Amino acid sequence: MKWEEGVVYKISPKSKKNIEHIQFYEKDGLKIKYVEAYRTGWVTVLGDEMSYYFDVDEYDPEIGVDVWMFPTEGHEFLDGVSDDITFPKTLSEADRDQLEGIFFEEGTDGLENMGWEHMDTEVWFFDNISINKV
Repeated sequence: MKWEEGVVYKISPKSKKNIEHIQFYEKDGLKIKYVEAYRTGWVTVLGDEMSYYFDVDEYDPEIGVDVWMFPTEGHEFLDGVSDDITFPKTLSEADRDQLEGIFFEEGTDGLENMGWEHMDTEVWFFDNISINKV
């Protein structure tokens, strides 16, 4: 596929439950990973720069693609179906329990209020994807 300049494309997984929104947090050298899976969603991109970011012919559905690295024009992720949070193995059980409680009450804002800094976000599309001109 050749990306065309001046053309907006909509990229989305062809099947449901193939989107993962991942956020990374760090504090004192420790890292937390929060993953939320979505049933459906899409991103829109301008074709002008996409050849630098994504070679569709090299796409592997098993590995997927981090669409958050693209210069997106818009996005929407719908119907969160599951989430998971991974704490550092070196974190004590008491600290882990405290963070889990805060997280489940306040979400990622609670982590940030506890001094955890948001470091990065990735949004992965897996399986077969659809790319259409808008």
